[in-house]
Amino acid sequence: MHSSRDLIHAIAFERETQHRLDPKIFGIYSAFCTMVDFPHSEELPVDLLEDLIRQQFQASADDVPEEIQDMFANVQGALLERPIWGAGLSVSPEAAVPLLADGLRKLSRGQRAQLLLLNGMHNAWLFVSLAAITGTISFGRYLDLLTEGMQPDSDEEQARRIDGAFIELFGELTEPA
Repeated sequence: MHSSRDLIHAIAFERETQHRLDPKIFGIYSAFCTMVDFPHSEELPVDLLEDLIRQQFQASADDVPEEIQDMFANVQGALLERPIWGAGLSVSPEAAVPLLADGLRKLSRGQRAQLLLLNGMHNAWLFVSLAAITGTISFGRYLDLLTEGMQPDSDEEQARRIDGAFIELFGELTEPA
C-alpha cells in the first residue's frame, strides 16, 4: 500500500464508482499499479533514458520557441548537474545519459511513475514532462502545449486532457508530506 491516506481514499472512491478496480482502465488505480508493479518507477533503465534523450535531441534548439527553451533550461537547472540540451550546447547522447539518470534520482517514485505515464501515454518530450512533474509549469500549460495542434474538443484532445488530469492528481496524491 502507500502511506498517503488521500491516495487510498481516491482508489477506494474509484472502486466504488467503477464497481471494481481494473489496471487496464486508466485512472488513479492504474497509475498506482504503474508505480508499484513496474520496476522502472524505482530506477529508470538505461535504454529508456537513451530513448528519452534521443527523442529530445531530435529537436534542434533553433526550432524551439524561446519560452520553451527557457522552460527546458529551468528544468535542467533544477534537476541536472549541467544542462544537456539547448542553444549552444553540444552534449552527446552518451554523455547525457548519466547526467539524466542522476537528475531523475531526485524525483520521488510517484514522480518517476508520472514520467513513465506521460511518456507512454502522451509521447511528450522529456523536458516538457519534467516541467509539469516538477511544477516548473502547470499541468494545464503542459496540456495546452501537448494539444495545441489538435482540434479543440476532439476525442483525442479530450482523452489527453483526461489522462493528464489523472496523472496530475496521482502526483499530488503521492507527493511526500
